[in-house]
Amino acid sequence: MREQATFVCMYDALSVLQALENDKHPQLAKALQMVRQTRRVVLQWIPAHCGIPGNERADELAKEGAVEDQPENSVSLSEQKTIIKALMRPRTNRDDYHTMSRELQVNLIRLRTGHNRLNAHMNRKFKLAPLPTCACGQEDQTAEHILQRCPLLDE
Repeated sequence: MREQATFVCMYDALSVLQALENDKHPQLAKALQMVRQTRRVVLQWIPAHCGIPGNERADELAKEGAVEDQPENSVSLSEQKTIIKALMRPRTNRDDYHTMSRELQVNLIRLRTGHNRLNAHMNRKFKLAPLPTCACGQEDQTAEHILQRCPLLDE
C-alpha cells in the first residue's frame, strides 16, 4: 500500500483553526475535504506574535481597536478597483528584505521568531531534542546563544 503525501497548512491565526473546528467556514472545510481524498491533511497553529515585543504590543492594540465602534467609511466600487490595482502593481522600490532570496528571507524570519531547528525550540515545541541546552552546557541552545555567546563557536 502506497503512503499518502501530506499536505501541511500552517496558520498564525488560531481563530482560523477554531472557526474550522466550529464549522464557521464551510467552504474552506469542503476544500480541505477534497484535498483529504488524495492527501493526508495536517493543520498547524504557529503562534507568530509570541515573544516578539513589538508584535505583542501590536496584537494588544488590534484587540483594543476591534471592540471600539468602527467608523462608516463606504468605498465606492471605482475606489475599490483603484486600490486593488495599486496594490497589484509591481513595486519599483524594494527594501532590503524584499531584495533577499526566498531562502534568506526564511532564514531571517526563523532567526527572529525562534522557530528553527535548535535544541531549545525542538525540545519545547516538538519534544524532538532530549534537552533544550546547548552542547557547551552553559545555556539553552537558541539563535541568540549560538550567534553571540556560545564558547564552542568563539572562532
